[in-house]
Amino acid sequence: MRSRLMLAGVLVLAAVVYLAYTSWQGAAMYYLTPSEVASQGEALRGRSFRLAGVVAEGSVVFDAAEGELRFDVVDDTSAVPVLYAGSLPDNFAAGQQVVAEGTGDGTGGMVATRLIIKCPSKYEEGSAQTASGRNTLLIGVAGVAGSAVLVGCVALLVGRGRRPRGRV
Repeated sequence: MRSRLMLAGVLVLAAVVYLAYTSWQGAAMYYLTPSEVASQGEALRGRSFRLAGVVAEGSVVFDAAEGELRFDVVDDTSAVPVLYAGSLPDNFAAGQQVVAEGTGDGTGGMVATRLIIKCPSKYEEGSAQTASGRNTLLIGVAGVAGSAVLVGCVALLVGRGRRPRGRV
């Protein structure tokens, strides 16, 4: 009986550790600038990352029939072409700060799955990275706390299975 409880505890702990690890990996997506993306090119093929920059003037092309948005994200020295399939986000315009999440296409561009438009009146410089860091930290702390609670519960269950040994 005790070995079954120990096995169950180990399996539950392994599941919690696995879930915490996978959630941490999903949250740990790096921010890259257009210059960094341009310099890495082929190395980013299929890799997930976040691209932070400004939507280039005159680069926005939205095909409503296909639901495709094409634009360039720029910094001081480089431009990265972005393809996003979906509806045109609110407040999206040339000159706006944007964070695009997606994968590298291997040619120095990105296929985005999510766009975050930064409104200058609501955000300060660097607040997206700070918030992302806080979210990653909270996910990690929640995973560790959940694991500790689970281990404590398993220890209590195993401890209840013990019977004091006395003299006969």
